[in-house]
Amino acid sequence: MSEKGRLAALERKAVLDTPHEEPFDRIAEIARLVLKVPMANVGLVDAQRHWLKAASGISLSEIPREASFGNHTIQSECPLVVPDTLADPRFRDLPPVRDLGVRAYLGVPLHTSEGFNIGALSAFDVKPRAFTPEDVAIMRHLAALVMNEFELREIAAKDGLTGAMTRRSWIEGVRQEIERCRRYDIAGSLVMMDIDHFKKVNDTYGHPVGDAVLRSIGEVCLTELRNADLFGRVGGEEFAIFLPHTDADHARICAERLRTRIDGTFFRAAGARLHVTASFGICALGNDIASVEHWLHRADAALYRAKRDGRNLCCVA
Repeated sequence: MSEKGRLAALERKAVLDTPHEEPFDRIAEIARLVLKVPMANVGLVDAQRHWLKAASGISLSEIPREASFGNHTIQSECPLVVPDTLADPRFRDLPPVRDLGVRAYLGVPLHTSEGFNIGALSAFDVKPRAFTPEDVAIMRHLAALVMNEFELREIAAKDGLTGAMTRRSWIEGVRQEIERCRRYDIAGSLVMMDIDHFKKVNDTYGHPVGDAVLRSIGEVCLTELRNADLFGRVGGEEFAIFLPHTDADHARICAERLRTRIDGTFFRAAGARLHVTASFGICALGNDIASVEHWLHRADAALYRAKRDGRNLCCVA
C-alpha cells in the first residue's frame, strides 16, 4: 500500500480534527456494548498520530501513531486479533497496554473504495480474550457502517466548515462543465489554492483556530467569486476553483485578487490575530486536458512552482 496514496485518501475525507458526531459515537458505543468490552473507538491514522473520531470508554483524543494499535491494523486488509498483548512482543510495551491496561485487542481496518486503509475500528479488553469469529464479523459490519458515513459526508454538496463544495461534488460539477465548454467552445480555467504554512497555524494555535481561519478564507473566496464559479475544498487546506468563460490571463487576475484579499486580511480567532497567505496555480482548459484529475494535476504543478518560488504567488501552467 502506498503511504502517500493512503494519506491522500485520508485527506480527501476532510474529517481529521472535526468534532465528534453522533453516528460515529453510536458505532463506537455499539461495538463496546455488543462485544462487552470496556473500550472501543473509531480512529484515523495520519502521518504522525492515531486520531479518534469517536470513542467509548476512552478519554483520549489522539496518541502518537507508533504507539497505537491502529498503526498495526492498517498494515493489512484483515482484522487484527491480539488475544493477549503481554504475550505478543509487538504490543506489550505500547502505552495503551502499559497505561490503560489493555490485554486484548480486536481491530478492523477502515478500507476506502480506492483500496486504502485510513484507520481502524477498535475494541479493547482489560483481560486476555479469544475474540470469536462472530465478534470479528460484528466489527466488520460496524466498520462498513463507519465507511458508509464517511462516503455520505463526501457525497454531500457542501463542506460544513468552509461553505465550499466538497471534493466529490466539485469534481462532478467540473466534469460536466468541461463537457459544456467543449460542446460550445467556451473558455474555462482552473485555479488551485493552498494556504501557506497552514500546519504551523494548527501546531501553534490549535486546530479550532485553524478551523476558524479556514472558515474565514472560505468566506473571503465566496465573496469575491461569481455565482457561476465552482469553489471546492479538495483537501485539508487546498481549494480549487473552476472559472467558466475565463482564459488564463483573466484567471490570473482573479487569482491575484484572491491572493491580495487573503494577504491583506487579519483573521481573529480565540483571541489570536493571525496573518496567513496563499499560493495559487492556474491552468486553462486545453484540448490536451484528458480529465478533471489531469487538469487538477496540471494546476497543482503550477501551484508547486508558486510554493517553490517563495509562496504567496500566482503561477500559470
